[in-house]
This record gives sequence, structure tokens and C-alpha cells, in this order.
Amino acid sequence: MILLSRNSHPQAVFWTACLLVVVLPFDSLIVLMALTPLLARRQDVKMTLRSVLTAAAATIWSQVRDALQSAELTRDSLLRLIGDVRAAGMRIERGSIFSSWAS
Repeated sequence: MILLSRNSHPQAVFWTACLLVVVLPFDSLIVLMALTPLLARRQDVKMTLRSVLTAAAATIWSQVRDALQSAELTRDSLLRLIGDVRAAGMRIERGSIFSSWAS
């Protein structure tokens, strides 16, 4: 929703996206998507360098944070995962891919 106003307010959207990615567990792709209209405006070099360095820092922080986050595997999440796999298998069995492969 924030990216919808990036054409009218590219700077505000970019800095908001950076803040959201650093504070909340969002993917860094929104920072890069918000950076593109800011770079397309071809403002001064100082603003461009500041934006690119900020986007790089937010992206690296987001990726490192996600990589260091421990994967919590509880009994409930494992059962939910197994149930999802079984349900997906049942949907595939009814389709033509699994039926023609099994014949």
C-alpha cells in the first residue's frame, strides 16, 4: 500500500520503506522498489549517494536479521506443516499431473 504513492512522494515513501524494513520483519525488496523512482528523478549526487547507501544498509540489515533468526519448530507447527503437505498432495492427486504420472 505504501508503494502506491511512490510516484507522487518518492522521498517520503523511500524513507518510510527503509524505516519499516529496519524496524519490522519485512523483506528488503520494498526498499529497492521505493528506491527506483527516487533514482529516476535524477536529483543531486549527494541525495543519490545517501539514498543508495541507506538502501544498501537497510537491505544488508534485513538479510542478516533474517539469516540469524532461529527457526522455531514446535510440535504444532510441525503438525501444521505435515497437514499442509498432505492437503497439497491430495490436491495434486486429483489433478492430471499425478494421475498420468502414476499410470
